Amino acid sequence: MFGKFYFLPLLIFTFCAEAQLITVPISYPAKVKAHSSGRVGASTPLVLPFFEDFSTTKGSEPDNSNWMPGSNVFINNTYPLNHPSVNVATFDGLKKDGNAYVSNDDLAHGGTDTLTSRPIDLSNFSLKDSVYISFFWQQQGLGELPDPTDGLFLEFKTNGGIWKTVWPLTHKDSVQIDSAKIKDVKNPAFYQKLVKVDAGIYFHSDFQFRFRAVGNQSGQFDAWHVDYIYMDSKRSNTDLYVNDYAVNLPVNSILKRYTAMPLKQFLISPKTELAESVGTGIYQLWNVLNPISHILTVSDLVSNTVLQDPQPSTGVNTQLWTTVPISTKIALRTSSLQNKAILKYKFQILSTSKGSIPNVDLRINDTISGQTVLDNYYAYDDGIAEVAAYIGQGYGKLAVRYIVNKPDTVTAVRINFNPTLKDISGQQFYLQVFGNKNGQPANVLKQITATISYPQVRNGFIEFPLDPVAVTDTFYVGYTQIAENDPVVIGFDKNNTIATQHTYFDKGSGWRLSSNVDPKSSDKAVGSLMIRPVMNTNFSPSISSRPLVTEQGKAKTICLTYGDFNASDTHIARICGQGSNGTASISIDKTIRRACLTYTPNAGFKGTDQICVSICDQGGKCTQANIPVTVISTPTPTLIPQAPLLLNEPIVTLKDSSTTICIKIRELNTGDTHIANLCNALKDSARFKLSVNNSSHELCIKYSPPAGKTGADSVCVEVCDNLLLCTKVMIPIRIIDPTLQAPKTPLSNAQVIIPDLDKTVNICTSVAIQTKDSLSTTVVLKPAKGDVVISTDTARSTVCFKYTQREGIVNGYDQIVVNICDKKNQQCDLLIIPVTIINGIPQSNAPLGSEEEYQEKNLIVSPNPSSGIIRWNDNSLKMAEVVDISGKTVWKGLTENQEMDLSQLQSGVYLLRLSKGEKYFMRKIIIQH
Repeated sequence: MFGKFYFLPLLIFTFCAEAQLITVPISYPAKVKAHSSGRVGASTPLVLPFFEDFSTTKGSEPDNSNWMPGSNVFINNTYPLNHPSVNVATFDGLKKDGNAYVSNDDLAHGGTDTLTSRPIDLSNFSLKDSVYISFFWQQQGLGELPDPTDGLFLEFKTNGGIWKTVWPLTHKDSVQIDSAKIKDVKNPAFYQKLVKVDAGIYFHSDFQFRFRAVGNQSGQFDAWHVDYIYMDSKRSNTDLYVNDYAVNLPVNSILKRYTAMPLKQFLISPKTELAESVGTGIYQLWNVLNPISHILTVSDLVSNTVLQDPQPSTGVNTQLWTTVPISTKIALRTSSLQNKAILKYKFQILSTSKGSIPNVDLRINDTISGQTVLDNYYAYDDGIAEVAAYIGQGYGKLAVRYIVNKPDTVTAVRINFNPTLKDISGQQFYLQVFGNKNGQPANVLKQITATISYPQVRNGFIEFPLDPVAVTDTFYVGYTQIAENDPVVIGFDKNNTIATQHTYFDKGSGWRLSSNVDPKSSDKAVGSLMIRPVMNTNFSPSISSRPLVTEQGKAKTICLTYGDFNASDTHIARICGQGSNGTASISIDKTIRRACLTYTPNAGFKGTDQICVSICDQGGKCTQANIPVTVISTPTPTLIPQAPLLLNEPIVTLKDSSTTICIKIRELNTGDTHIANLCNALKDSARFKLSVNNSSHELCIKYSPPAGKTGADSVCVEVCDNLLLCTKVMIPIRIIDPTLQAPKTPLSNAQVIIPDLDKTVNICTSVAIQTKDSLSTTVVLKPAKGDVVISTDTARSTVCFKYTQREGIVNGYDQIVVNICDKKNQQCDLLIIPVTIINGIPQSNAPLGSEEEYQEKNLIVSPNPSSGIIRWNDNSLKMAEVVDISGKTVWKGLTENQEMDLSQLQSGVYLLRLSKGEKYFMRKIIIQH
């Protein structure tokens, strides 16, 4: 760069007064700390082949194993475009410590960055060995375009220690190459150059080569990028291809809206915040088409937990010297994340080939990673400023929008300040937090007078603490310039562009959204300002609320669950408001985070009351809940007859063999006795014999299959109680040929019902198995809401399951998936057992009233699961509603004939609500098809 001015005559800014963000190269006149790679180069000369693609470089400096210490090139993966592999060496006007080569002279022109190899022993080679060096190069990328007098040079060291230029390239030459497509091999952004070691003075034991740039020495100007350097013998000027497929593009953020955000805000709605997929690119350097597959692994570096297991992709067709995008969908397990997380997502090409360069394993460039920090701050940037940005001179305003998922407080703001030719450290500005109105910055929530200072490391941040600023939804963080001549200049990330949609500026005519500026404008800057609000995220605990219903003169206890995003917090519970017609007390169980409220109504009181409950953490943050209380008259107990329930457990028997199976009769009315009949006695009486054991509440069915029959059969059985309320069930039958090899289990469609207060249920099934063989079982999918213990009885060819629901489970569905195998032939059958869990009456999403509010002694409700018809004898009950165990209404309407048809509902547990005026009658029903 030569002769370009950014912060000189005031006249220049006149034309930019209403423009949006203006980007400029970075120049560091301030002294910042240099960072060394920490590695010392060995004294032993290198040998051919020499290969470097910077893919394994740690940090921003070249690895001393290949390069001489002290180089000022910047190793990065964000400045180039369409580069051959992850990471390049960038040459510009900044030293490695971020300082310009020349301070206080913006026209200084001369040598800038140099990259020098360690000595290479070429003493055993000569011209006949055809030694070539090849490399890829690019000008500008996302940096600043070189001027005609700027250049990049390749130099060789002679046996006399003199450096000779073997490849001079100026910006003028590169323009000619780009237009004519000659001399060098062109791809859409990089060129490949091959240079022969063509003189005997280079074949010595202390040979070195170096790349040297010439340009503006006062800042981040005149960018050149070099990658994929390969030197070896037995090459030619047509040796253009290397058997290599490399990853190259920076991996996009795993978040949809940000590159970093507070973990506690993320956990409120992970699915909303996560990007649909993350991706990178594959670059092909080989001239043979070969579909390439890849895997993605996502882990948390803080907890050392894998959050998404790797799954191989289908092959992607790549193209020579071109970047082909690849991506993988995101489906994270987030339950293990607490307090802070660093998500690392790593792409890896699936390749077994080491490539075509002798003694070099090119799989080193098959892997690329990205990281997202979930801590206590928001960011749109990736932490690397390709350029700096400002809004012009004078009294301008700038603001960046952020959106919280839960009310929070801003406690600090971090900004990456960057100088451009002039040091303005010590200059003041107004740092501001704005509210929101109609999608634009509005009232100032907080303002402080802040002073500009430069970070001590390249791409570092300066933090400005704030008194906590409460924000509830959308807020903006920004600044107002109060210096007349020198604008505030901030780091600008050109790789992440989403913040363009959230950046506003005001030069005196009102707020304007950055993305609404004319896209053809030369001043349009697309990217993200490096401004990061720091949040408190110390949320108050939350507590559930539910009504309390009790009878006159009787104390009632209900338990309320509470939660806290701060997992380590401890809590206390208290009564923040006693009722007017009773007294309340509260206790807390910190291990399962539950507070239990006991209410005792005053003597003789009937009606409504209210109790205030408060949960506080150790920091004094509290949440209150008002508990509505209803005290009712003591109802007269009414026994409601209900039909028995019989599960359609299948019968499995061997060909020409009789078998007996006993099925548990589920009866919600304790004390009932039962009888059983075949639905079609004339047809089935010869094959089936029924008996009922009323002491054990079991129906036993003896089945004798027809001679020689195998396959399927069935029988319809009707079970009735002493009130002649009946249930019909179709029992499926499987007849097995005893010569089959694999065990067969008959429970594939069975359903375990766990009724009120019965936390454990046992169920057994017969297994058809060869004689003298034994069984093994493997749980393929563990139940989500309970625990299962499996036992086998080889002598009886049965497998039994003991299912115990876990504490805290209310109502819901579960399943047990087990593989049952015979040990002799290791042939298996998969068994799937659905489980329905019932613990009390299901709760509707809308208040349904209380079961005790209305009772009629002569009311009879008769559900008939086999027909799906439910009838009752009180014609005053006109309105009916049915909800499932999740609280969802599945049937609602007026009834005319004191009956309703529920035959279309799936098998399961439901809550029936019948209403008359303001009073309700409720009961639980079970439908089993």
